[in-house]
Amino acid sequence: MNESQEENQSGASQIADQGREALKQGAERVQKVVEQGKSYAASNPVPIIAGALALGFVLGLLVPREKEAATSRIDGHIDELKDLLGSLKSRVSSTAEDGYSEVSSAIGDVLKKAKKRFNFS
Repeated sequence: MNESQEENQSGASQIADQGREALKQGAERVQKVVEQGKSYAASNPVPIIAGALALGFVLGLLVPREKEAATSRIDGHIDELKDLLGSLKSRVSSTAEDGYSEVSSAIGDVLKKAKKRFNFS
């Protein structure tokens, strides 16, 4: 290796070391801030809760309300449900009528056969 390459590697190594040290210091600062935040929250829960409620209230005011659109969507689903239930009712009714006719006819046939067999007039 020539002298120029060694200097470049040495410089890169120093920059990497400085970067690691800066990252380590940053992580330590973040750790301290987190610990201070936890300590503050533990010793002062009321302001934290009040602040969270206030923030939630403000965000709630900022969210656009689409009550009419939501209501029309719900009404559309209710109409679909009514149609479905109406269709189901007619199918059940039709099936029940068909079943009643079949059962009635079968009972009539049984009675006719019974009359013939036992000679009832």
